Amino acid sequence: MKDNLTDKHHADALRATPVPEALRESLMEQMRNPSSMEVLTKQKTWPWRSVLSAAAALAISALILWEFVIQPPQNFDRMADYREAVAYYIDQVPFQLDMTSSDRGEIQSWLAGEELPTMPDIPVSLGARVSFGCKEISWGEVDISLVCFYESGTSGRLIHLFVAPRSAVSESFVASLGDVETEYNRETRGWVSDEWVCMLVPSDPAMEIAYLLDDAEFQSAS
Repeated sequence: MKDNLTDKHHADALRATPVPEALRESLMEQMRNPSSMEVLTKQKTWPWRSVLSAAAALAISALILWEFVIQPPQNFDRMADYREAVAYYIDQVPFQLDMTSSDRGEIQSWLAGEELPTMPDIPVSLGARVSFGCKEISWGEVDISLVCFYESGTSGRLIHLFVAPRSAVSESFVASLGDVETEYNRETRGWVSDEWVCMLVPSDPAMEIAYLLDDAEFQSAS
């Protein structure tokens, strides 16, 4: 099953209206404390100035509501940066695995059967972890594989391995894969094979995963 996040509704005209910071804070306070707006309801007559002020307040309140409540999160599918996209996916997107297994051979077979990227050789330190399962993800027009490993034998925390076609990213990005960068409060680091681009992202921001690639020794993923 592919994850296709809902497209953001267009509200260009509304979002283009600048909101003074002082007015924003005042309206937010009024939304938190509705009794502060009772003065409007107690007026027996509504001069045009009050009507226009109330209309402006409602419009800006709608803008604030859109910005903080209604507006959906950033589209994973349309994020251009691979590293940022996969970290965002783990941090923000609820998901379930398409198949679960502690047998990496079974995981590889399932991925191959779905015509998805299979795991290339993986770092020995990652290979020592127990696998948990995998998932198919759509990143725009590109199919990505997500494979999960337990951090340790008793830990419920996971190390997420994303595998995408090398053709989906630029060679300048490939050159930076080995760098340790923080995205969405998560440590990220990756490597590349002839065919695939791999990125590690932890399930918990407190986890460290960069050390898994400190050892240059790799082993078969199966």
